[in-house]
Amino acid sequence: MKHHARIRSLLVVGSWTVLTACTVDRGESINAGAGLLDEEGAVAVDPSQVPVVTGCDENEFVRMGAGGVWECAGVTSSGGGDITGVAAGDGLSGGGTTGEVSLGVDAAAVPIVDSCAEGEYVRLGAAGIWECGELPPPATGDITGVAAGTGLTGGGTGGDVTLEVDPALVPMVGACATGEFVRSAGSGAWECAAVTSSAGGDITAVTAGEGLSGGGDTGDVSLDLAFGGDGTAPFVARADHSHPYLTAADLAPYATAAALADGTPTTFPVGWNDLSGIPASFPASAHGHGSCTAAQQVTGVAAGGTVSCAENALPWRYRYALEVSTVDTSQVTVRSGRCRDKDDTMNIVLAAADTASMATAADRDFGSESADTWYWVWIIADSTDSNTPRAFLSTSRTAPTYPAGFDRGRLLGAVRNDSSSNLWPMQQSGRSQIEAHSAQGTFYTADPTPTSWTPIGLSGTVPPGTEWMTIRIQHFSSTNVNIDFRDPDLPSMVGPTWRSEPGPAYVFPVPVGGAAGSERLEFLRSDAGSNLNLALLSYEWGPQEP
Repeated sequence: MKHHARIRSLLVVGSWTVLTACTVDRGESINAGAGLLDEEGAVAVDPSQVPVVTGCDENEFVRMGAGGVWECAGVTSSGGGDITGVAAGDGLSGGGTTGEVSLGVDAAAVPIVDSCAEGEYVRLGAAGIWECGELPPPATGDITGVAAGTGLTGGGTGGDVTLEVDPALVPMVGACATGEFVRSAGSGAWECAAVTSSAGGDITAVTAGEGLSGGGDTGDVSLDLAFGGDGTAPFVARADHSHPYLTAADLAPYATAAALADGTPTTFPVGWNDLSGIPASFPASAHGHGSCTAAQQVTGVAAGGTVSCAENALPWRYRYALEVSTVDTSQVTVRSGRCRDKDDTMNIVLAAADTASMATAADRDFGSESADTWYWVWIIADSTDSNTPRAFLSTSRTAPTYPAGFDRGRLLGAVRNDSSSNLWPMQQSGRSQIEAHSAQGTFYTADPTPTSWTPIGLSGTVPPGTEWMTIRIQHFSSTNVNIDFRDPDLPSMVGPTWRSEPGPAYVFPVPVGGAAGSERLEFLRSDAGSNLNLALLSYEWGPQEP
């Protein structure tokens, strides 16, 4: 740019701009640099890059104000960094959130002492002040003396004491040659010496006597028992032991005339030619090692003649006694008896009556008791015979969950509770169950009685699996009444038919149909009548019982 008039020049110092006067000859030119503007006929400061203010007070600074205009402003406390406080950590003290803060070592937590002498250590002194100090003397033991025991000498009760081996009692000879031994040399001295031929015993031979084998007169010899049979048990009998398993007197009751295969007359126990006459119970006097009862069988004879017995297997599905009855509203009892387990693997014998309770976790395989529910009564047993058979309650009629220590069982009966989870009173005899609870016993009451086939659901009256039930029939009509019954699964087989006069009660067996869990009965009235009552007396399970 070339100007033809006198203008002022600019001098920029730091961030401040100072105007100075200058003269430019005609024909010369001035260019606008950084921070300046080139205006027509003049050069001016660029206010967007260089702060231009009128003047600031002491300690003020220039800052960009609103609208992009530079202005003076004082320094505020918030104009520094972003640290708002200094906190003293473990082992330090001081700090703060305003003004100048300082940190120092916490003398109560960190030992602060002047230099200590060699060997001293820093310790906490009186009033909690750290100080230098000497180490305390080493602790002393409570040994007051060392006594020499057998084979030792020395010892003492003060100062340094020494223990040594007593050479008069313990051989001390240094190393000996292979095969030598240590022997006394007399006068308390020991020496190494070789074994001589005269150093052994005077036995020159070992001869096997009666009942023995082996022996010899050179080298290592041994003796063995001389067994006469082909058995494997290495035992010898005592001289006063009686070995006959059966004596002639024991066999006399079973003897009869017989003949050998060649026709030679002789005497045998009955049936011994085919072993069929051997008695199940051997007389104890013959062998002295126990005997089996008439209800047991011999399972083996151990070494020494001890007899082992096992109970004869009961027939499959066999059951004797083991009747079920309620004790109170939460317990049932099983009377003593015996049976074959449901899988036909073992006999189960209950020697004394046992009780199972709904309130006892060990007596059941379910959690909390449900109301209006059938529960099954089992007798459970241990196939290893380690645990005694006992009564048990289950929600399953075919596969109870056995408790620990039991793995066999047999279903015995069923019990049912009411809406308050109280067991209905019941008494079982054999496989029939006699009910005594009126709420369960009466399962039909109607006025008038129906004249068409009427189904009656019995799932709350008899347990699943029932085939026959005995009912009590009673009506209060002024005329006689005929009632026909039938199994709903066999509708063409009507019967039995019951006919009664008004008032009296009659006991009548009827079939129960339906799959297990849906037992039902159908009946109809063929004559005039009313006020018919049907009540359960007992029921009988069918062949589906486990």
